Amino acid sequence: MMIEIKQILKKEKYMDLLLKADPNEELVKKYLKNSEMYGLFKNNELLCEAVIIENRR
Repeated sequence: MMIEIKQILKKEKYMDLLLKADPNEELVKKYLKNSEMYGLFKNNELLCEAVIIENRR
């Protein structure tokens, strides 16, 4: 069993999972532009993902 955390560069590939957390596709696409995405993979299967957005105050 191999467990890895990897950065996801093709973010829109996982849009279906992102829309489960936020169903507003327009808003999701907007925040994906200025974010980094990481996924937890087990045997190359995505188990969860995290989208990190810089807070610019």
